[in-house]
Amino acid sequence: MTSERRKNPKPFTPVKGEVYTNANGAKYLCEADGHQDEDGRSIAWMTNIKSGWSMTTKGIVMYDNGEIEWNYSTDGTFLPIDDERQAMIDAAIQREIDRKVTRAAMKAKQASILNALLCCLI
Repeated sequence: MTSERRKNPKPFTPVKGEVYTNANGAKYLCEADGHQDEDGRSIAWMTNIKSGWSMTTKGIVMYDNGEIEWNYSTDGTFLPIDDERQAMIDAAIQREIDRKVTRAAMKAKQASILNALLCCLI
């Protein structure tokens, strides 16, 4: 049975320069824009940001919670996390932080508006 946190896998094509969290918790940098193979499956070159393990991932899906998985990988090799890769990782993580801060600010503003409306009704 699918866990509560991983539901509704949908085909997904990663974007170069973005970091994605795998369902196992590891974070992967997409190093080349994903594309579809002749069978319609997503393919992308991904690198584990801690170990440097890089591979071509095939059959990528994203769950409702934003985690990704793939059916299988090929061409695996260890590549060093050089300055260029580290800069891409840092930029992607900063974008993720910025999106979370923006979402939190929007939720706080919505809560404030809702409280103001409720006060008017009472």
